[in-house]
Parts: sequence; structure tokens; C-alpha cells
Amino acid sequence: MLTPAERKQIAIDDLEYWFTAAQVYLKTAQYLKNEKNLNEAAFVLHQATERAYAAVLLVFTSYKPRTHNLGKLLHKCREFAPELADVFPKKPKEEKYLFELLKKAYIDARYKKNYKITEEQLNILIDRVKQTHAIVERICHEQIGHIGFR
Repeated sequence: MLTPAERKQIAIDDLEYWFTAAQVYLKTAQYLKNEKNLNEAAFVLHQATERAYAAVLLVFTSYKPRTHNLGKLLHKCREFAPELADVFPKKPKEEKYLFELLKKAYIDARYKKNYKITEEQLNILIDRVKQTHAIVERICHEQIGHIGFR
């Protein structure tokens, strides 16, 4: 059994590793978009999102599922941060489609010639991932602050 101090240090280390990677991927996605490499930008934006969700799960549970499915990861994260679901609303249909584009980017943007994302769609998704990162950073720091005091 870990002491609260050990658990807190692990959470700090997990946040630093996974959230720092998420931020690097977000910056890389913006660069690739500016270079008009839209499909690669979408894939990297998927990684920025996946790593942010991983940070939440590790800080709150010390566990990261072995999946790249953003829908499944988001579902697990909502338990700790319900507001994350509001970043990618499921209605109207156009909103749901944007999240599906991001989810599918993990495979399709790299391997399927018919995967298409517009610069406008990418701009919207970049803004949404920035919102996700802001929420993740806040809730993870709050959680770390509470470790050992419950």
C-alpha cells in the first residue's frame, strides 16, 4: 500500500509526463495545420486528446486503459470531470461528426486515402482540444492537491 505522499508523487509524475506530451502534440498539430498537412495534424491532435485523457485517468485512478478509442476514454474521464463531455457535444449531428473525425484520425488519417478533414474542422477541433487541456490541467491539479487529505 502506498503512502499518501507516494501516491501524490506518482500522480504528479503521471501528470507531468502525460500532460506535457499532450501539450507537445497540440503544438505539433497546430504546426502541421499551418503547413497544410491536415491529415497528419488530425492524427497528432488525436494524440493530444488521448494523452490528456490518460493524464486524468492516471491522476484519479492510477490506471490507464489500453485503448486509443477517444469515446471510451472520454466516457471513463467523465466520472471525474463531467464538463469534459460538454467540450464535444453529441448534438447537433455536425458536432457529433467533429468528434468522430477526431476519433477516426488515429487510424484513418494515417492509413486511409479517403479520410478528409478541412482546415475549418481542424481549427474547431484544435480549439476544443485546448478547452479539454484547460479542464484537464485544472482538475488534475485540484485532485493532486486533495491527495492525502481525504
